[in-house]
Amino acid sequence: MAKLDLLEKKSIIGMIHTLALPGTMDYCGDMTKVIDRALADLHAMQNAGVDAVIVENFCDHPAGTKLEPEQMAALTAVATVVAREATIPVGIDAAFCDPMASLAIAVAVGATFIRVPVFVDTVVTSDGIVKPCARELQRYRKLLGAENIALLCDIQTKHTFMLSSAISIEESALMATECGADALIITGAHTGSASPLETIRLLKDNHLDDAGRMLFENNPLTTVCSLVCNHENQCEGHCIRNRMPSHDPVHFSIIEDYISTTYANKMTSGPAPKNGMKAAVVGSGPAGLTVAVLLARWGYDVTIFDARDKIGGVMRYGIPNYRLPDSVLDDFQYRHLELKGIHVRPNTAIGKTITIDDLFRDGYKSVFIGAGLWKANAMHIKGETLGNAAFGIDYLANSKAFQLGDDIAVIGVGNSAMDCARTAIRNGARHVTCYARRDEECISASEHEVRYAKLEGVGFRFCKAPVEIRENGIICRDTVKGEDGKFTQIEGSETFYPHTGVIVSVSQGSESNLVKTTTGIETNQKGLLTVSEDGSTTREGVFAGGDAVMGARTVVEAVAVAKKVAESMDAYMKSLPAEEVADPYANIPVFQTPTSDVLAKQEI
Repeated sequence: MAKLDLLEKKSIIGMIHTLALPGTMDYCGDMTKVIDRALADLHAMQNAGVDAVIVENFCDHPAGTKLEPEQMAALTAVATVVAREATIPVGIDAAFCDPMASLAIAVAVGATFIRVPVFVDTVVTSDGIVKPCARELQRYRKLLGAENIALLCDIQTKHTFMLSSAISIEESALMATECGADALIITGAHTGSASPLETIRLLKDNHLDDAGRMLFENNPLTTVCSLVCNHENQCEGHCIRNRMPSHDPVHFSIIEDYISTTYANKMTSGPAPKNGMKAAVVGSGPAGLTVAVLLARWGYDVTIFDARDKIGGVMRYGIPNYRLPDSVLDDFQYRHLELKGIHVRPNTAIGKTITIDDLFRDGYKSVFIGAGLWKANAMHIKGETLGNAAFGIDYLANSKAFQLGDDIAVIGVGNSAMDCARTAIRNGARHVTCYARRDEECISASEHEVRYAKLEGVGFRFCKAPVEIRENGIICRDTVKGEDGKFTQIEGSETFYPHTGVIVSVSQGSESNLVKTTTGIETNQKGLLTVSEDGSTTREGVFAGGDAVMGARTVVEAVAVAKKVAESMDAYMKSLPAEEVADPYANIPVFQTPTSDVLAKQEI
């Protein structure tokens, strides 16, 4: 195939994401397994009718900008086998961005094209600043005599930040074309997310139902995410209007809220046809609800087990009502759970009376663990047990139950700490101050939440390390930043800060009952569940996602991971051999008794 044949028509290119390669932390130690997985993906995509595939070392975390020798050798080995068996064009992407390696591998294995994540832009990634490679790559392509290998080049690529926000995406496209890109790749902020532009187009064309259906198919929790998603880091933060003089993005969150809420009010259809298999979901947070809804769509009989009396998990008990009203979750339960035949068993903590072993005994073919992080991490300083103190996760679960006075100290500067501070103000506190061990540059909360907290009157004290909580305030020690970037406490700098109440909001951890009562499930040193790339735990049939795996993350991140895990659970359950176990009680007699109208017999 000539290099441009693929580019002259609308084509579908599938991604072969190799398992982690040698030299990376998740490498399984078996190259045969890596190659077999890549071939399985190739055959599946060819059978599905894709026009081409790209071989990419997507799972080599953490990603660097250059491949190590062992990675390059392994990627070449995988690509060689794929190219030999492929009946469609094969491309190479040496992730995150090593186009020279991609081109060298493409020449060696006879690939048709390569993908170039950073061609003309200068971007910032977790690995630092990545500079454009157009000049060097074109020189290298000519040196290798590889002009027949096409360059598919990203512009303003996802998961990065432009070093200069003044450059429009149109300018990047023009530069890439002038520098010899054979085709341009334009992505949104994240993989798999619905295009906001397409949704807006449907709305403008009076196809609101189609727009709503698109939103819900992409994200079952779209009514929630439209309210609590960190929009400044997602759709609105990546809007190209930010690069215009007005710096005013399209406020897609408002549009999404209107579409999803309006469309949700029309959702009355019942459950999908059942496929005869049961799945259990432990926890009704964002990950658990996403998995439950998707599995129910695909015909599974789903039961959600939650330790609390209402669904929502951290969304209901960890996000303040002013940000996410309970009514949104109540409506979700009615339309997405009750109407779809999803069972909810409240006040049932798996790991106590009921174990995961019990679930498998009762016929559940697979179990998803999305129990979240509900154990507050203590600072282990004197005074944390006093009556005027509270842990953030407990305070947010029922803030009205605490009597902390009108001058409150919040220890922590994460998103949960901002929620605590802003909730305290709404509960009548006249003064709220957040304390941080480090300086202002180290605030972990989003800029959006910090701005709102300051606007509402929340104060901040930085470089203060709490050493003791008292009935009338806290004692802090000053900290100083060293040349290594670490903060150390200054002995003798102790100062007492008067407060009527203290909220400790530093972090959360996972409860251990579930792990203790389940054989075969492993955790890491942080107590988080150990999972494979597909979300499977070390116990067969048990999958996990959300905060229990990743640590405290955003709702939208939990949803994104849960979608992939649901697909893995579906594939796993479909792979199980058919069981025909006879019911030993199928033919026993049924006791017949007249029905008793209890209410009619009661005397009023």
